Amino acid sequence: RIAVVNRTVERAEDVAELVRRTTDLREVTAVALEGPESREAVSGADVIVDCTSVGMYPRHNVEPVVPAEWLREGQVVTDLTYNPLDTVLLKAARAAGAQTVDGAGMLVHQGAISLQYWTGQEPQVETMRRALL
Repeated sequence: RIAVVNRTVERAEDVAELVRRTTDLREVTAVALEGPESREAVSGADVIVDCTSVGMYPRHNVEPVVPAEWLREGQVVTDLTYNPLDTVLLKAARAAGAQTVDGAGMLVHQGAISLQYWTGQEPQVETMRRALL
């Protein structure tokens, strides 16, 4: 089961429909971030993926879109921003007892796919990761 939470329910529904259309997943719901179901959707989630730019430099000290009190132990929280790697959201998630994943892996693999696409060269992913970190 997947809940797509977005600032607008219309955009959430667009993404949810894309997931239903391109995967075998059917239990995909759309939730507005400011709506009444958003806290339950986030608090009840086992995995949270923040795909926003909130928390990315130069706005790296702003509050995340997911309030800290919605996070809990047992969750896995990933923030796809990569500058800084340790975002306000990830710090709040760790404080709540959640496991965290930063955006470095996403950035490295996007770069690797781009390199291969544009040059035809086989990317050295581990070398790219070391250069980033």
